[in-house]
Amino acid sequence: MVTVEAVERALQPLRVHAVREEWALQADIAALLQAAGLPFRRECPLAPGCRIDFLAGGVGIEVKRGRPAAKPLREQVTRYARCPEVEALLVVVEGKAVLPARVGGKPCRVLSLSRN
Repeated sequence: MVTVEAVERALQPLRVHAVREEWALQADIAALLQAAGLPFRRECPLAPGCRIDFLAGGVGIEVKRGRPAAKPLREQVTRYARCPEVEALLVVVEGKAVLPARVGGKPCRVLSLSRN
């Protein structure tokens, strides 16, 4: 079983690099998940018009460059939380983001790469 804690531990080595594209950050995440032996799918469709960057077991992982705008990020994470295959959420951001500990009744964490 994949837990949000296991995914978070696997992604701890991630660091912020200057002038990175989101696809490069996603490639690093995929490599770390694979190295940790965690099964995952990329660009996983959850519902019509709703696709998350990664789904590792039941942990949805959304990747954001910089510091995402608070309201659109909350709305996006709330859409993901409504999907039954998502049991927990981990938002990986280069900068800073604030989200509640639970969204739609599901655990939600933020992994800030600037803090790693």
